[in-house]
Amino acid sequence: MRNARLFFLLLPLAVVVARAETDAKASERFSVLGLAFNGEYQYPSDELRVLRGRKTNIRGVSLSLFHEDRKSVWGLSVGLGYPFFYDFDRLASIEDMAGIQLALLGGRTEKLNGIQIAGLTVENDGGFNGVTFAGLANISGFGHESTSCGLQIALLGNVAVDIKGVQIALLNGTGELRGLQIGAVNFAEKTLGLQIGLANFSEEGFGLQIGLFNLFGKKDDRRILPLVNWRF
Repeated sequence: MRNARLFFLLLPLAVVVARAETDAKASERFSVLGLAFNGEYQYPSDELRVLRGRKTNIRGVSLSLFHEDRKSVWGLSVGLGYPFFYDFDRLASIEDMAGIQLALLGGRTEKLNGIQIAGLTVENDGGFNGVTFAGLANISGFGHESTSCGLQIALLGNVAVDIKGVQIALLNGTGELRGLQIGAVNFAEKTLGLQIGLANFSEEGFGLQIGLFNLFGKKDDRRILPLVNWRF
């Protein structure tokens, strides 16, 4: 009786609307509206189901304990997740995330538009537009050599292929910086903006460096100055 009451209490949350299409190769595509759990719920009607391991499109809330393999989530994604250094093949991955992703350990997307917060690591292969925060390391853009736009924050380190916005961490690194880096050590191959830290390094570009050790340029065009360095 207790299990029956629990079932009817959870039923309004677990029910989703799904549409499956099967082609000649027997591949399946699911489009889901509502709330999806990382599990398997089989109902008498084939139109009401969420299957483990399927690429799904979620419009609403996605809840996942460890593994989350979604084609897209437009809304809220909450889960434990895996940090990127744990096991690459088992990473919680969302191809297209638009909204908010919360992960206790690690969050990963192909492309993020919104806010992402994780206790240990964050990884966005296709870059991000918005705000990302990681307790340990924040990595962006390396899957598709993409530019990230927005605010990238980590307690230990941020790494981005290119970024238009702000990096804040103990260690910051990027290919092209269009914006601001704040950290103990900042590095950018090309800077178009401002670096603030104990040590700042930039190989080319135009901008301002504020710190104890500042290096701008490379080889014969290199200039090293304490406190303030610039190139305009």
